[in-house]
Amino acid sequence: MVRRLLTLLLVAVLLVPALVWAGTKPAGASHLSAGSYARTTTALNLRHGAGMGYNVKRVIPSGGRVYVNAGPYRGWYRVTYGGSTGYVYGSYLRSSSDSSGSTGSSGGSGYGKLVVVDLSSQYVYAYRGGSQVLSAPVTTGKPSTPTPTGTFSVMAKLSPYRFVSPWPPGDPQWYPSFWAQYAIRFRSGGYYLHHAPYRTYYGPGTNLNGSHGCVNVPFWAIERLYHFVDIGTPVRVQW
Repeated sequence: MVRRLLTLLLVAVLLVPALVWAGTKPAGASHLSAGSYARTTTALNLRHGAGMGYNVKRVIPSGGRVYVNAGPYRGWYRVTYGGSTGYVYGSYLRSSSDSSGSTGSSGGSGYGKLVVVDLSSQYVYAYRGGSQVLSAPVTTGKPSTPTPTGTFSVMAKLSPYRFVSPWPPGDPQWYPSFWAQYAIRFRSGGYYLHHAPYRTYYGPGTNLNGSHGCVNVPFWAIERLYHFVDIGTPVRVQW
């Protein structure tokens, strides 16, 4: 009888910590998929790689809304927050649809919005909730001043906006100042999607005599993009 009581006591001692740990373990995020949004359930480190050994790029506050680029990689997701892209542990994320209540209307925070600039085809695409809502030919950076690849986010919307050459007259890269009716800044350093009043043709091959790194967009398309995107909408530039 004494042996049986000791056995039961030992089982209880081992079981209680296990139950406590299980009760405090954060919920998993296996339901997240690339192209969706999520919110952090606590202040969360955004790291340079998928693992605790990588340096922290920044801290995402609790409730921060992130764009999921890819994953999971052993529980880690590649996400973008505030223009920074890195890796976070998925157990501390939950679907934005569970927490934000966003409807995806053009006047709201834009759940599911994404702009993709495809360098190989010289086209821009806009998506809402996974459905394509716009496609248009573009002209990206010429070989000497290429458009940077990566996942960024809309930093500013300007209408109108005056572009002034950072290169002085006489420099091979100099260009005369001009006004664009619509300009969408997607990366620091002067990278925009914008109307180019001096350009007649867009699409495949035009980047050989292309921009200084910006994405030139026909007027009809940049007008729609300008009203489609919100501050923070992801912009992915890819080959």
